[in-house]
Amino acid sequence: MYHHLPGKEMSDTDFAHLLPYGPSFLFVDGIVTFEQGRRIVTWTDWSRRPDILAAHFRDGPAIVPGALLLEQVAQSALLLRRLSHERDGALYLGRAMCSFMMPVSGGALLETAVALDVPAPMGMGLRGTIISDGVTVARFTLAVAHAPASATGQPTGHQASS
Repeated sequence: MYHHLPGKEMSDTDFAHLLPYGPSFLFVDGIVTFEQGRRIVTWTDWSRRPDILAAHFRDGPAIVPGALLLEQVAQSALLLRRLSHERDGALYLGRAMCSFMMPVSGGALLETAVALDVPAPMGMGLRGTIISDGVTVARFTLAVAHAPASATGQPTGHQASS
């Protein structure tokens, strides 16, 4: 599968390289829009993850857990940072405020918009919205701290977490 980034085609390998997770914990399937250092819109097809959904409520219904929607937003935020050529050090989610408007069905195709709200030298504030079929299903505000590679013991170019 190829993921679209304006002006560039990205393979699964390219895309997975940008996020520090294994294949079963990637919750972003592609990029719709990207504005360097400012904003990203990603998409996620939850029908591609039946095992996770089946494990959430063993006897149904198949709905996406709110914690995984938050992870979807955090991964989109990490993509915004990495594609903006800010790849050194680690990001740590310091605080998240979430508002869920309605449940998200297991077969949903979602768009996640994440925008930089407050840039800061050692962190940033971000706003996120998740939309399904043109309807906002969740809103998020994130406070993220940045630790330089020298403070984390990681080589430049690696990030530990979103």
